[in-house]
Parts: sequence; C-alpha cells; structure tokens
Amino acid sequence: MKNMKLTIMKMNKTIKIIIILFAFCSINFAQEKAAVASEIRPAEKSRIEGQIPNYDIRVNKLDYLRTLARPELFLTFGENRKFDLESVKEIKNILDLYWEDVIKFYYRDDLEKPINNQQSAADPSEWMIQQKKNIDKLRQVSINTSGDKRKISTDEATEMLNLLDKTSSDLLEKAKQSKRVYTNVKINRKSFAKSGGNCSRVTGTTEVNVTFDKSAKITEVEIRKPSGCNEFDQNAVEAAKGLKFEPAKADDEPITVIKTVVYNYNIH
Repeated sequence: MKNMKLTIMKMNKTIKIIIILFAFCSINFAQEKAAVASEIRPAEKSRIEGQIPNYDIRVNKLDYLRTLARPELFLTFGENRKFDLESVKEIKNILDLYWEDVIKFYYRDDLEKPINNQQSAADPSEWMIQQKKNIDKLRQVSINTSGDKRKISTDEATEMLNLLDKTSSDLLEKAKQSKRVYTNVKINRKSFAKSGGNCSRVTGTTEVNVTFDKSAKITEVEIRKPSGCNEFDQNAVEAAKGLKFEPAKADDEPITVIKTVVYNYNIH
C-alpha cells in the first residue's frame, strides 16, 4: 500500500512537470508567431548549457536551500564556442531572482503539501504566469556574441528557465531525503533602521536578504524589495549588518542560511 502511494505521488509530479512543459511550448509558439517580424534570430544555432554545482544537502529547510548556488549558464554554439550569460548583468539579475523563486515554489510543492496530500500547496497556474513574465524580461536583453548583436530569443529564454526548474526540482528531491535535525537562527540582538530624513513618503518597508553565516557573522545583505526611499534602504542594509545571532544548525553542526528581514519606517 505504501509503495502504491509513493508511485501515485511520483506519477502526479510527472504529470505536473508535463503540464508545465506543455504550457511552456504553448507560450513559445504564441510568442514566436507574434514576434516573427521583430525578433532578430540568432545568426547560428545555439543551445543553453549549465554548470551545475555538486550539491551537498545538509537539511531540508528553505532558509538553508536558499544559500545553494544556482547553475551558471552558457550559450553554446557548435562544439567549441561559448558565451558566458553570467557576464550580462541584466541576465544574471533575472536568473538570480528566478532561482530564489523557483526554490520556493518547489519547496512549497514538495515539502509543504496539505495534510490530506490531495493537492500541492503551490499553484502551478500562478507559477506559469511567473515563468512567462521572466521569459518576457529575458527577451528584452541584448547580447553581443562575436559581432552577432541581438536580443535573447524566446527559445533561449525558455531553455534557461527550464534548466533552473529541473535543477531545483532535483535538488528538492534530494532535500526530502535529509533526516538531519534543524535548529533555527537565534537572534541575540535586534537592530533598527533609522528613518530616512529625506524620504518623500510618510511610511515605507524595505525587505533585505541576509546571509547568516555559520561563523556567526553577517556576510552579505542584499535589498530584495526597496521602500522607494534610497536613504532608508541603505539604513536597513546597515541595520541588518549589525544583527547579533547564534547560527542555524543541522545536527548541532553550524550551517549558513539566508533569511528575509523586514524593516519599516513611519515619519510622524
């Protein structure tokens, strides 16, 4: 009975992946048809390749999984020539944010299912909309590959996201096998961001991604969602750097995690 249940779960996941891939193909067909007159085609056939890290999954917690590096992507022509997509800032930023989102999606899908296990906690239709938005963003980016200056094609954009989707899905499959006991970060001293004196808005919220390193130091702070007031955003970054904490642990072994910290201001 247990084996039958596991088989059904795997079949459901396979069906879901097929649906998403089918939706991708439908989106591609519509976009290619609409853009045939305006999109500059690659001068030579290309394909997307990825350098996938050898992931050592310590624990199946989202805060930890967010620290795992995404694959580095390349545009390959023939057998020898490669174009480093990571060298284009706009592409790198889009892929970094997409990687974070896709990790969250598959985490919700695989590890946060309802108790009755009848449906996923994640919404596939919502995710397909997210994928389409990112394909559209990538298609606006211009690249120069040995004199071939053009925009990213729909096929190339789709292949990039498909590769990240598959990698993150495989990664979450490994994470589900982890049995290590997780202990969350313990904040010993909170920090507060100063309100921006030059902010035009009365209230605002800044979200920052904070890397809580296993060495008990804040090693990186990135603005995830700005408030609209640059001064306050920078104050939030500085405040996050001042957090004092005890690292998260997996079976009593300190590990690095990334958490989103929110700072608010209210000018009276």
